[in-house]
Amino acid sequence: MGYLVFGTSKNRSKSITILNEPEGIIIFFFYFKKNIYLCIIKNNDDMDTFNSLEESIIVFLQAKHKNRFIADDEKILLSAETDQQAGVVELTEDYACAFKTVPVYADKVEDIAEKLADGSGKLYREMFVCGCQPLATLLSFSTGAPFDAANLQKTIAEMATFSNTFGIPVAGGDAYFNNSKKQNVAANLMTIGLIDMDEQFVSSCHCVGNPVYLVGSPDTGKSIESKAFITRVLYEFMCDLHDDNAIVAVQTIDSGGILGACAALVANGKNGIELNTSNFPLHFPMGELNLTEAMPDKIVLVLREFYGKKLEKACHKWNMRCVQIGIVTDERELKVDKLAVKLPASVLPVFTGEDDVDDETRQDIVSSTTIEAPPAEAPVPKEENYRDIARFLTTRPNLASQKWIFEQFDSTVGVNNLSTNFISDAAVLQIKGSQHALAAMFCQNNSDLAKYPETVNLIISEALHKIICSGGMPRALTGCLNYGKSIDENVLHLINMYIAQFCIKMGIASSGININNVETDVCNLSIGAIGFLNNKNLQMTMSFKKKGDMIYMLGASENTLNSSEYIRSYHNIDDCSPQQFDLEEDIKLMRVVQHLISRKFVSSAHNVSKGGLFMALLESAMVRSFGFDLTVDDEIRKDAFLFGETPSRIIVSVTSTHEANFIDYMMDTKAPFMTLGHVTREEIRIDDNSYGFISDYKKLYGS
Repeated sequence: MGYLVFGTSKNRSKSITILNEPEGIIIFFFYFKKNIYLCIIKNNDDMDTFNSLEESIIVFLQAKHKNRFIADDEKILLSAETDQQAGVVELTEDYACAFKTVPVYADKVEDIAEKLADGSGKLYREMFVCGCQPLATLLSFSTGAPFDAANLQKTIAEMATFSNTFGIPVAGGDAYFNNSKKQNVAANLMTIGLIDMDEQFVSSCHCVGNPVYLVGSPDTGKSIESKAFITRVLYEFMCDLHDDNAIVAVQTIDSGGILGACAALVANGKNGIELNTSNFPLHFPMGELNLTEAMPDKIVLVLREFYGKKLEKACHKWNMRCVQIGIVTDERELKVDKLAVKLPASVLPVFTGEDDVDDETRQDIVSSTTIEAPPAEAPVPKEENYRDIARFLTTRPNLASQKWIFEQFDSTVGVNNLSTNFISDAAVLQIKGSQHALAAMFCQNNSDLAKYPETVNLIISEALHKIICSGGMPRALTGCLNYGKSIDENVLHLINMYIAQFCIKMGIASSGININNVETDVCNLSIGAIGFLNNKNLQMTMSFKKKGDMIYMLGASENTLNSSEYIRSYHNIDDCSPQQFDLEEDIKLMRVVQHLISRKFVSSAHNVSKGGLFMALLESAMVRSFGFDLTVDDEIRKDAFLFGETPSRIIVSVTSTHEANFIDYMMDTKAPFMTLGHVTREEIRIDDNSYGFISDYKKLYGS
């Protein structure tokens, strides 16, 4: 029996439920791969039904169409809903930004390098098929503690070989060491690139009669260096063809294989493709398995008719191989001749993705704006020697400098990375030949998402705060998730809804969450945020600029230590409910900071996150070796004020020249803020007690 995927439903079911069966039609809900599909089977005797092979192909392709997600903005040109396509968001009339994430997992640290290299290659290829060169990659990973630092450093160095060989900087990174005592590694990668709107590639077939080619390297790279070389050559090859105006459309061949690549071209276009298996070379054996086999070093290319000579010339220049495997047809369907496969576009996954959420569901999402975590305070004894606690936290792997890991990547190659010399919360990348810049951030969770899925809001908030604190205007949100046995369908649904809620309320575009289901009990979510600076000179840095500048905190501290690194590492309390989070207040704070930066009322801005207020102040001070003099709020226990991780807080420094304007503006907004103290020459003082000098903390921190 054949089926036609028609839509989705909010209802959840783990079996097929037939609702009714009018004459000639069966309607039912069909559960498959984390989605509920409302399916319609046309059961007329006069109509052809799908054969068993066609059915299996439909199921296979739908399995690759992962995790539908709201794309709620007209600026989204392409929604990255699958593992076979990058997202593209418009920045200006001239530029668009391409972005893509990929999750990877390994049971042992030493096994992650090759998987990270493969993931990087996949991301770079997705950039190519959008018509852009990758600008930068961001990496986040989580592993157990204690860990073998030398082994981890060696492993990351192997992965760095790929990006450095290819010439793409790793512009940011975040390592988190959990207390699982397991040596498995859950890692997430995000790559962004820039597209000239006049030169954007398309991933849809059109123009009947155009030939369809399989193109790629004759060799498969075995070492990380050779894989990087092959990926680079493939990019140069495509650039040559593009310069000759020979390319109609292009698609990578990842987990969906040739079938998945051609299905995407048909589903996104106005015409169809007929594959001629007799043209396949001997080293591309046919059959259902091989048609769906990933070919990471090859692409499916729709060429302009009569441009075969240009293709042969480019192949000869770059040592590529090509073979015509099909042709563009006038009927919008995918056909495979000898396998008797004929699939209309209506049953193929729609890879561009549309908003599947109806108005009623959208209203339900928007109405749940405040996520309230129960207080459930862990019994934390009050400490007296806060100076020792501050020095202790400065040395913790999750708070101290991670340069020993990420310095192996070249952060400046191939792009003018403005945040290399002017350190900001997010990576800021100059768009060459213009005054514009991109900001990018990749943040990961440090709480149990299976138990507390609402902490997704805290991850999104941190990523967006860091974009805004760097002077950027958030434009798009993406992410990826490694998850295991502890995450069920309800949790995945909640994660999706929290992300959708944040994007709708914030008014930014959103794209897909790339998910990776692994066998072990792991849950690692990274949220990527992309921002745009209309003028690169508006970049805001985190560093204090001058002795005597006043320091303010925007937002309010709470008398809680929940889910802080302080209670995890100092008091060994791992399981604790998340902080309370108010979405409306958080968005208001971000709007306020945007105005302060645009009006140049502040000299620095830095988000308060891991390690709390003390670590945020220390990070701002260490850049230029200043100190700070701080007075705590007596109404909050001192360790909660200094080391608690209450969300929705940002610290800024203000010069005496702009202080009056700053205070007047903050009073007008009625947003909470308080005076913390002022910047000192080098000493750190809290409540008139000396905590030492910044030079001592820089040694402990490892900067």
